[in-house]
Amino acid sequence: MSTAVGVADLNGRVHVRRVQGGDVVGFTSLPAAEEIGRIQSAVDMAELLRRDDLPEGDPGWWTLVVSVCNSGLMSAETGAVDAEQWAGLLVRALDEATRNGSLSREETLHRRMIACAAALQYFGVRKGDQVRDPEMVFTWLLGELGSSPDRLLAELRDVASTSSRGSGGSGSHRAIRRLASVRMALEALCDVRSHMADGPKRSEAAKWCALVPLIPGGRTRDR
Repeated sequence: MSTAVGVADLNGRVHVRRVQGGDVVGFTSLPAAEEIGRIQSAVDMAELLRRDDLPEGDPGWWTLVVSVCNSGLMSAETGAVDAEQWAGLLVRALDEATRNGSLSREETLHRRMIACAAALQYFGVRKGDQVRDPEMVFTWLLGELGSSPDRLLAELRDVASTSSRGSGGSGSHRAIRRLASVRMALEALCDVRSHMADGPKRSEAAKWCALVPLIPGGRTRDR
């Protein structure tokens, strides 16, 4: 049996949640940030992310959502039955948080790629799935990074050089975050590539993976 409980946030708005056995099992209105961490069901998170009143420009709220989804995906390590669903929810949350301006692409690019690599490791390839089709994951990454590995490498090396000279400013800090995010995204691509069938896409991905040890802070990957 579930019970509807009203919770007022700091602004006096009331968010109603359904509670069953002490756990949040669904929402009849948008939950406050402090309620997000109590969501344990992928079904309830999916219901939440389908809402049309999700907050925009709210990094705190979306960081909590991403954290919960990430924990759900990692529950695959213990055999959780809904871990596969959490993988899709994590990617969906990252995309939506980026779209609505809550999280920057520097914060989400590598997280999305790592999520896809983990989903492929845990659950295998599923063609036509934006999370578990390795070629679709690679195509998405190209849409974010452009089509030229050499151009990207030159950009990242320029960022690293500027950073080493101690240039400050918010633009410089964001560029440094981009360098780190791109490097981690390409490291995850090396894992994604290992699930690709032999062919042009796998060969193209190899060229991007070859950038990793060339980017400042990167490490050699053998995939």
